[in-house]
Amino acid sequence: MLPEEPDAAQAPGAQDDSGEESPSDRRWESLPNRRLSPLQIRFSQFRARSSFRDGRPLSEAACQLRVEGDGPERLEAPFPPIQVLRWRCKLRGADGAPLQDASGGELYAEEAWFSLDNRRLAVLQQAAVAVWPREVVVDVVGGPPRAPP
Repeated sequence: MLPEEPDAAQAPGAQDDSGEESPSDRRWESLPNRRLSPLQIRFSQFRARSSFRDGRPLSEAACQLRVEGDGPERLEAPFPPIQVLRWRCKLRGADGAPLQDASGGELYAEEAWFSLDNRRLAVLQQAAVAVWPREVVVDVVGGPPRAPP
């Protein structure tokens, strides 16, 4: 299961939406270590709140985004880079039960990037769609890879 939104339980070394690091564990680097298109990153939760922890609406941050450089252009955001990790989700049926292959083994989706900062990802994806078909990337902090057991 993926970590919950920072409001409920913070990932190791994760930054909350105010930009402050979690004091619990600082195993992750805090500096961006890769660039990805926001449209390549998936949400780790089904929903994201419409405001940051400090009460600012997401739309306020969206107005402060800047596009810099050329091909691919980079989105500059007024908040810290999002944290992402590679993950293979377990495939589930309509009833929520894990899907199994003919031998009873669990089935998994293809590995993909998932965000631990869903509100910031929502803002970045809206900006990427607004400049489409131009390609944009964002700086992210890639966490340790996680594979199913």
